[in-house]
Amino acid sequence: MKKLQADVVVVAAGASGLAASVSAAEQGLKVITLEKNKVTGGAASMGMGLNGVGSKNQRMHGLNLTADEAFLKHMHYTHWMGNARLIYDYYRKAASTIDWLEDMGVQYESGVVQAVGAIWPRTHTPVPANGVAVMSVVAAKLAETEGCELMTDTEATEFIMDGEKVVGVKAVMRNGTEVTLKAKKNVVLAT
Repeated sequence: MKKLQADVVVVAAGASGLAASVSAAEQGLKVITLEKNKVTGGAASMGMGLNGVGSKNQRMHGLNLTADEAFLKHMHYTHWMGNARLIYDYYRKAASTIDWLEDMGVQYESGVVQAVGAIWPRTHTPVPANGVAVMSVVAAKLAETEGCELMTDTEATEFIMDGEKVVGVKAVMRNGTEVTLKAKKNVVLAT
């Protein structure tokens, strides 16, 4: 049995897990990220572009759709189905997410496109035009950030509880080694 400790343990290294890991590390926290597969990126690796409502690129091309307008259009289009608070945050944080990714080195094609099925142009297409381009940059940032450890081929199997609080994770590496990871501050489930 292998025992590890970090400030934050992140379960899954797709878009959410990688973003949570890098963000926590940028705040000076020690992070261990688990990924059951050999590679990171998850479903985001299949994406073709990112929502960028309110981004510099969008404004530069005369597209002045605001986060509030996008939220209302979205909610009207979906008949107010879904969690309004999460959907609003999604649009409100889109531009800062694009900026954060650009600061890490993600490059986008000039212009903003209207994705198939979208009701307005808001998609930022990475160069090359696939999600792997974005996820590989974020994974590289994680690898070079001090205090981060990525454990691929390691599947989380259960939470470690202290009463009602999650304080760690049990996992199994592909070679059969069992791992106990304690989190001083938080466990992030990003699956």
